[in-house]
Amino acid sequence: MVKIILNKTSVFIMAVIAIVYFDSCNGQSQNSDTCITHLKNARRNLNAYYKSNDQSSLAIAMNEVEQSMQCDKTKRGAIELKLSLLILLNQYQHGYQYVDSLGETDFKLKYKKGMWQNFFLALECESKFDTVGRNKYYNNIIPIVENYIQSENKQKGQIDEEPYYDLFFIKAKVSDPKQIDFELDSLKQKYPSEGDFFEGLKSTFLNIAGKSNARPSPQ
Repeated sequence: MVKIILNKTSVFIMAVIAIVYFDSCNGQSQNSDTCITHLKNARRNLNAYYKSNDQSSLAIAMNEVEQSMQCDKTKRGAIELKLSLLILLNQYQHGYQYVDSLGETDFKLKYKKGMWQNFFLALECESKFDTVGRNKYYNNIIPIVENYIQSENKQKGQIDEEPYYDLFFIKAKVSDPKQIDFELDSLKQKYPSEGDFFEGLKSTFLNIAGKSNARPSPQ
């Protein structure tokens, strides 16, 4: 996912028709190249939306991203881009249902399914000014990501930056800025070689911590 903090109108999303473009892309380099082209076109149209705020660019991006899902090589990237487009289209219930239809292996990291399910539910509550429900679903995400981090760190002996980004993106929505600052300082001491990364998270998320109207996107 894109490492960018954006307001409500500029958070990644998508939605619209599935088109069966190829029966299979496996073993067919020409079809795989076509899927890559569709994914690039989807990203190009998303960028066009940010420049013009033209909703038709989102519809075109959705169409392109659906076609890029026909190949294994581009499927995961297409799924994450589709989720971003769904957010931009404010289709939170659709987003939850779509994530629910996927398996953990459809995501790069296995915690992502649970994270996205709760994220869309939180956005749905937020759209209805239900802050209790919103915070409930955001708080559901925190142990999902933390458990993954603990498990993976034990196996690898080193950190994976992406889960930490997602974790503090969520904590910035529901936690006290002082607590976030303390936790990131502790991580800098624990992993001195990653000090710049954790300092970057402080710069990114302490600016939005505690602001209910801030809506960054997870990676």
